[in-house]
Amino acid sequence: MNKASLIFYILIAIFFASCEESKPAKSSLLSNKSGYEDIINIPATASGNTVDTINVPKIEFEETTFNFGEVNEGEIVEHDYNFTNIGKKDLVILDTKSSCGCTVPYYDKAPIPPGGSGTIKIKFDTKGKSRGQEKKVTIFTNCNPAQYKLKVAGHVYPTIQK
Repeated sequence: MNKASLIFYILIAIFFASCEESKPAKSSLLSNKSGYEDIINIPATASGNTVDTINVPKIEFEETTFNFGEVNEGEIVEHDYNFTNIGKKDLVILDTKSSCGCTVPYYDKAPIPPGGSGTIKIKFDTKGKSRGQEKKVTIFTNCNPAQYKLKVAGHVYPTIQK
């Protein structure tokens, strides 16, 4: 073995010896800045062997689907989805995601105490939409289950182009 080969093998050995297996950073649905650490207990991310499904918040919607009927393209449809916390802990809506940028949910970020109620307002902009429409909004909560779907549906008549 010549001197160049020896140096090459030594460098390769040093390279592999210096590599460490990196551990992924722990991800958290909530940052410590949220202020809700004491009331958030999401079963899917909770540590421990048992999941408390009794002493948790529970959301009950008056309705989860709203049919707005027939409207003309360009109208903005709004609907309030009322709910009650029928659980035993404060309910927090953590986030919402809509199936389309034309559908925007609005909600209060404050915790809802047991027995308290709240509203999620959904606005659907029909601009550029026509025919049958069904849009969904996913609500992420600290309940069990943690996700709920709300729907708005109806028929949009297109604007006549001249």
